[in-house]
Amino acid sequence: MPHRNALIERGLFRAAEQLGDITAPVMDLLLQRFPATTDCFHEKAAGTKAERLQGEMVEQVLYCLMAWHETPAVIEIIIVDTVPHHLDTLNIPLELFAGLIDAVVETITALIPEEAHDERAAWQDLHAAMNGLVRDGLRHSVKYQSPQPVR
Repeated sequence: MPHRNALIERGLFRAAEQLGDITAPVMDLLLQRFPATTDCFHEKAAGTKAERLQGEMVEQVLYCLMAWHETPAVIEIIIVDTVPHHLDTLNIPLELFAGLIDAVVETITALIPEEAHDERAAWQDLHAAMNGLVRDGLRHSVKYQSPQPVR
């Protein structure tokens, strides 16, 4: 079986060949699931800056997906530190944060041939790892911490 990173790269190359920049299909999927996201982007970044912000966000997710097998500690730091900042400071809902990762992965994996079981498994494992990091980051979010008992 090919190295996991080679399987991930295969999916990324296929997506680049078939879709080019995946930002538009990713954002279409995200907006379909979370229609209020449009308002959020225009609130956080006005005008054409919203499109640039979307592209940067997709780029960040792609970087994390591409680098996971080579530098998992770096990716862990990025995601675990990013989650509380987005939730607590930027008021981005957890569902939207996680939904962007889901949309990127699903856009890429939709192109994997049915018979490519090893590639599908590699992407499924990677997706689970990213979701796990999001959950780890959640522990550091003030909004999502359970109230401390009064003593």
